[in-house]
Amino acid sequence: MAADLASPVFRPELLAPAGNLETALAAFDAGADAVYLGLGKFNARSRAENFTPDQLARLLDCAHGRGRKVHVTFNTLATEPELPEVMEHLAILADLEPDAVIVQDFGILALLRRYFPHLTIHASTQMGIHNSAGVAELARLGAKRVILERQLTLEEIRRIAARATVELEVFLHGSLCVSLSGRCLLSAYAEHASGNRGACRQLCRRFYRWRGGEGFPLSPTDLAGLTLLGEYSKLKIASLKIEGRLRGPDYVHGAVAAYRKALDALPEASPEAAELLRRTVSRRSGTGTGYGFAGLIHPGESGVFGHPAGRIEKAAPGGVAVQCLDRIHLGDRMRIADRTGESLAGFLLTGMRDRTGRTLTAAKQGMQIWIPGSFPGVTAGMTLYKLGENGCDFRRRAETLPPARRNLELRLRLEAGKITATLPALPDFVWSAEGFEVARNRAWSAADLQTEFAKLPEELWRPAPVIAAVAGDWFCPAGRLKELRRACQRAVGAALAQTPQSAGAGAQSLLAFARDYRRERTAPHPAMPTGASLLIPGFLPEAEWERWREKVREAWQKGVRIYRLGGIHALSLVRDLPEKERFLLAVPPWATANSIAAALLTELGVNAAEAHPELPEAALTALQKHSPLPILPCSGPTPLLTTRMVLPVEGVLSDRQGRRFRLERERGTGLTNLWADDGRAEETFRKSDAY
Repeated sequence: MAADLASPVFRPELLAPAGNLETALAAFDAGADAVYLGLGKFNARSRAENFTPDQLARLLDCAHGRGRKVHVTFNTLATEPELPEVMEHLAILADLEPDAVIVQDFGILALLRRYFPHLTIHASTQMGIHNSAGVAELARLGAKRVILERQLTLEEIRRIAARATVELEVFLHGSLCVSLSGRCLLSAYAEHASGNRGACRQLCRRFYRWRGGEGFPLSPTDLAGLTLLGEYSKLKIASLKIEGRLRGPDYVHGAVAAYRKALDALPEASPEAAELLRRTVSRRSGTGTGYGFAGLIHPGESGVFGHPAGRIEKAAPGGVAVQCLDRIHLGDRMRIADRTGESLAGFLLTGMRDRTGRTLTAAKQGMQIWIPGSFPGVTAGMTLYKLGENGCDFRRRAETLPPARRNLELRLRLEAGKITATLPALPDFVWSAEGFEVARNRAWSAADLQTEFAKLPEELWRPAPVIAAVAGDWFCPAGRLKELRRACQRAVGAALAQTPQSAGAGAQSLLAFARDYRRERTAPHPAMPTGASLLIPGFLPEAEWERWREKVREAWQKGVRIYRLGGIHALSLVRDLPEKERFLLAVPPWATANSIAAALLTELGVNAAEAHPELPEAALTALQKHSPLPILPCSGPTPLLTTRMVLPVEGVLSDRQGRRFRLERERGTGLTNLWADDGRAEETFRKSDAY
């Protein structure tokens, strides 16, 4: 027992969201070990402010100087015509060298592996990896970390962690999606805005009517994993992720600070962390771990983003009277919404008074206040929501963050009284200077030179690492050596100023891709076989694995030769079947949207694929033209979302626009599907401009 108490506690990485530079700095200030963020395109939160390459470079320099990390999300699907633009963005990342790139698209994973092997790959939760086989397949493809599907039981995570050979990451706190990761097509179907393209309109959070009721049957409560930290530590889960790239610095700072305290207190609990988390503004207080999947949805509660802070008692032309349900401060970001969650007014709170007319800077729960202003459409009974709190402003620090400094390997050689410097990143650069004399007592060693030249003034570049070699015994006075260091710094700066930005490794990979893409042509497509087939489902939990292994064996014995694979995990079940006799067809939710993903399928032994169901006609045609294996349209019918959560209703739902959807629970699987009630989802996607 004493040995257990003395053993070190494993503390996972605390990973925070960053929708902009201010939020990233707030996360680091609160104790985040790393942040995840997106550039302007090809990330799953296009509505976030996101980062420019210059901002990312500045943040990387700041983070690495503090021993922190930055992970860049590249976690959307890419179509065939977009591949050159995808490569341009990846080339930028190749030169900036973030700590990891998070990907959903198997084609983007293949591009990283082939053209940018120095970048670390993390498999996004959007890949829907939910069992040990899926983790193992991603490890074979070069992923260093797998971000697990959010709808897993704790026991499933335990079993996956026991078998994993790569790092695992799980969501710890924040919003939960009602759908299994990567399988929600609802936004693309209803409003031509694909969640798989970063444009989700969150239709799950909206108001619906059904037979005998109305409310928010698809809007789950938020995740709060404070009680799980000890278990995740025991399992050695590498990273714990806080959701929220659309949230502000106040939320991120509060959530990170709470979990930082809790992680640092392990193996003990932290009451202070729980209180910090309680005070952090979120959609709902959220105490659920997400496991069990029941009780996560309360249809009577609005799915609007924000925390209920007041009830509108009276509305007048000059303002609104509010009964406070929580504390409110000047500078808070507020929103007023009706019972259906329809937002009527969003505003910054710049003034309020109590019942006597006295001006307030803050109001407590239970107080009655007056908020002056014009609020058209607002009526008594509506709710005042708090979206964000005052007092967490990182704008000045973000604006004054210094320019990024480039890490360059500096190589030094000291011989014959002369020191010479070269830079592998700039092959034509050579600098040399004399100033050393034969040592009478102590001579300069290679380690001495490394230490001294690591002190170069940190301007637009810094030597990381310094590699030195010395031939002979040489000495230089400290004053002279300082002059030499500065002369070297100036010479490197001048060389960098004359070096085009496009001359980096990223640009070279761009040229290689362009050459390869022109050269590679569509291979002859084999004829599609006919006959009985077996569908291996896209969601196959750990407990079902052995049963499905037997099912595949029995199907083969009965003469089944066509296997439809709903996910990369299915490869483990069919890999040992005779390759010349089997026919493997990758089908959704296994996502195939471009020819690079299709080429990876051929590498994995797959013979044909159905395209991602959201692909419009033009993108599908381009994919079929360039693909090295047959690409079929999605055969459908396609559910608009699939969930393990226990929904409070079944049957037909209708929204404000009169669109109708149908909820059906599968027998024996625990899954529920949402379908388009008109049965025309595939036709809608083909004609959509969601991509």
